[in-house]
Amino acid sequence: MKKFLFLLIILIPTLLFAQANLEKAILSTKKDIEEATAELNKLREEITSQRLKISEELDILREEVLRLREEYKNLKGELEGKDLGEILKEVNYLEEEIKFSSSLLKEFRREMETYLPAPEVERNSTSFKKIDKILETSPLKATPFLLNLARKIIEENIGGNIFEGRCLDQHGVSHKGNFIVFGPISYFSSPDIAGMVGIHTGSALPSVVYSLPRESLTKLVRGERSILPLDFTLGEAIKVKRYKKTWQEHIISGGVVMIPILALGFICLILIIYKFFSLSRIKTRAGDVLKEIINLVKEGKTQEAKEKVKSLGRPFSPVFLEVIEHKDATREDIEEITHERILSQLPFLQSHLPTLAVSASAAPLLGLLGTVTGMIHTFNLVTLFGTGQAKLLSGGISEALVTTEFGLAIAIPVLLIHAYLSRRVRKIIDNLEVETLSLINGIKGTK
Repeated sequence: MKKFLFLLIILIPTLLFAQANLEKAILSTKKDIEEATAELNKLREEITSQRLKISEELDILREEVLRLREEYKNLKGELEGKDLGEILKEVNYLEEEIKFSSSLLKEFRREMETYLPAPEVERNSTSFKKIDKILETSPLKATPFLLNLARKIIEENIGGNIFEGRCLDQHGVSHKGNFIVFGPISYFSSPDIAGMVGIHTGSALPSVVYSLPRESLTKLVRGERSILPLDFTLGEAIKVKRYKKTWQEHIISGGVVMIPILALGFICLILIIYKFFSLSRIKTRAGDVLKEIINLVKEGKTQEAKEKVKSLGRPFSPVFLEVIEHKDATREDIEEITHERILSQLPFLQSHLPTLAVSASAAPLLGLLGTVTGMIHTFNLVTLFGTGQAKLLSGGISEALVTTEFGLAIAIPVLLIHAYLSRRVRKIIDNLEVETLSLINGIKGTK
C-alpha cells in the first residue's frame, strides 16, 4: 500500500507535466497546420492564376502556330511554281533593297550632322555615337533611333532654342555661355565673347566665326526682343571672306618661280611704255611738208629742202635725204637706194618687239614650270600624309596653279600689245614707202 501511494505521488506530477507538454504540442501542431493550410491555399491561388496566364499564352502561341502554318502553306504554294533561279533573283533583289536602304540611312545620318548647327552636333554627340554604333552592326535597326533624334531636334528648334554649352573663340580658347539656335543658324553669348557660331578650319568644336554686339544676344537669352543679322549662306559667305587672300599673299603662295615671272612682267611693262612713247613721237605722214620739200627741190634750193627733211625726224629723214642726194640718178636707182634705206630703218622701228614676243612665249612656260614643281611638292605631301586630308591636297594644287595664272596674265596682254605695236610699225613702213614714192614722183616729174 505504501509503495502504491509512493508511486501514485510520483506519477501524478509526471502525468500533469506530460499533460501540459502534450497540450502545448497539440496547440503548436494546430498552429503549424493552420499556417500550412494558409500557405497551401496561397499556392493554390497562385497556381490558379498562373494556370490562367499560361492558358492565355498557350492560346496565343497556338494562334501564332496556326498563322505560321498558314504562312508556310502560302509560301510553299508560291514556291511550288518557281524554280531556284527565280527564288535566288528575289533574294538578290531583297538584299539589294536592304543595302540601298542602309546606304540611304547612313547618308541621312551624315547629312543630318552636316546641316545641323555645330552646337546641336556637339550637344547630341552621345546620341550620334549610339546611332553610329548601331549602324555598324545593323543599319536598319538604327532607323527609329535616328528618326526620333531628328524629330526631337526639330521640335526643340521650332521658334528657337537656348541651351548652355562651351564654344571656342577665334584664338581657340573655350568659353562657357549660352547657345541660341534658330534652325540652321546659331549664335553664342558669354561674358567674354558673342557672335555667330560655325566651325573653324582644323577644329570639330563650335567656334565663334563672326563677332556681334553682346547686348543684342544677351537680350535674347533673357527672353527679350532683339535684332540680329541672319546669314542665309549658313556661314559660306564668312568662309569665303576669311579665305580670300590679299595680292601679296597670293603672289607669295606661288613660290620661288614667281620671282622670274614678275621680273619678266616688269621688264615687259617698261619696254611697252618705252615703245608706246617712242612710236607716238614718230610722224606717220609727211603731209604738207612733203609738198614744200618737192617745191624747194624744184626751185633748186637743195640745202633748204634738206633742212626741212631733217625736221621730219626718223624714219622719214634718212630716206628723204637719200632721195634728195640722188635726185639726178635714174628712177630705178633711186628706188633701189630708198628701198635699202627703208630696210635699214626696220631695226629702229622694230626695236624691243622681238623681246616682247619672246617674253610672251616664255611667261606661260615659266608658269608651267612653277605649276609642275608645285604639283611635285603636293604629291610628296600626299605620299607622306595620304589622301585623307583633301584640304591639304586642294590647297597645294591651288598654290601650284598660281604661277600658271600669273604667267598667262603676263603673256596674254603682252602678246596682244606686241601684235598692236607690230601692226603700227607695219603701218609706219607702209606710209614711209608711199611718201617716198610720192617724193620720187614729185622730183622726177621736174625733168
